[in-house]
Amino acid sequence: MTWEPLTNQIWQFPDSCVVYAFRAPTGWLVVNAGSGDAAGHFSELPESGDLPVSVVLTHHFRDHTDGARAFSAAGAEVWAPYWEQEYLLDPAQHFSERQTWNSYDNRWDRFSPVFPVPVDHWLMDYATHEIAGAKVKVVPAAGVTNGAVSLVVEIGEERIGFVGETIHSPGKIARIAPLQYNYNDFEGSRNLWFSCERLMAEKLDRLLPSLGTPMDDPTAALTALRTNMRALEGIQPGVSDGYDDPQEDDLEEFIPGRLYLSSNSICSTHFLISGSGRVLAIDYGYNSRDYTSPQKQHLSNRRPTLHGMKGLEQRFGKTTVDAVLVSHFHDDHVNGIPMLQRLFGTEVLAAEHFSDILERPARYDRP
Repeated sequence: MTWEPLTNQIWQFPDSCVVYAFRAPTGWLVVNAGSGDAAGHFSELPESGDLPVSVVLTHHFRDHTDGARAFSAAGAEVWAPYWEQEYLLDPAQHFSERQTWNSYDNRWDRFSPVFPVPVDHWLMDYATHEIAGAKVKVVPAAGVTNGAVSLVVEIGEERIGFVGETIHSPGKIARIAPLQYNYNDFEGSRNLWFSCERLMAEKLDRLLPSLGTPMDDPTAALTALRTNMRALEGIQPGVSDGYDDPQEDDLEEFIPGRLYLSSNSICSTHFLISGSGRVLAIDYGYNSRDYTSPQKQHLSNRRPTLHGMKGLEQRFGKTTVDAVLVSHFHDDHVNGIPMLQRLFGTEVLAAEHFSDILERPARYDRP
């Protein structure tokens, strides 16, 4: 195997997954690592020289991440999805905890790395990271794993989506089994449905999957996939009940111009709009619409996604939340608050008698 030019700027290496590489402003950026063979052939790339190499991973499956150890040993820095960390950092602990008898936990976490992956930086949902001088936007892309991401990068005149296993080719995915999270279900397909929606909103020019073929009409390819996904209704009746159409406004009005409720929050998240146009959220928990987690509890079940933001932008032109008032410390009311702080610098207001639980939750045995 050897590196093959895909465009005049992007190269691909066929391995256990497709490994992509392109010359970024200050070094090489590699997407997924395969088995590691690509690292051994990296000098074959033109102008590889002594430029630094950064490897970004889309999800934890072993056929995508094993090679990160070879790249790291050669001096590359490794970026990985934050919500996949339990599988990447300590496989021995993960496998020791994994129930193997009478188990209805059908996540594909047995296909996670056997050896620790040396991760230097975490890819945070919705963030735009500068990696090798390129701006890399992280799009939540749960599906085959519930911590997966897609990566959006502008290369030349094109807006490219490195989409991992979100899609294989127009209307298809590479493997359906990972979408079964629990027993006799395809709960992962609901996550995949909304991952497609997020990618279509990015207005991409090309999709580059880790298993599959490049697609030059992303909207048509993703629309075809969502159409075909409805056939799962014949295998699991009711699964498509969660395949909602895109929402232009995800708020419910209580007091016109002043008080609104997020349509998609597991807890009741209200937004209070001040006379000056600033936004105060009252609690901010899980998104009840576009994220489904396995029944077995683990870190990536705690992944929050944004909700209420489309309505705030449409009604008030607001793209941030200025402050959040916390009613109490339960996880379903506070889980999304660190994400708001990271993305928007949101100020957090909480009662003094439980503020320490919010600041140092590991000290307490609390939900």
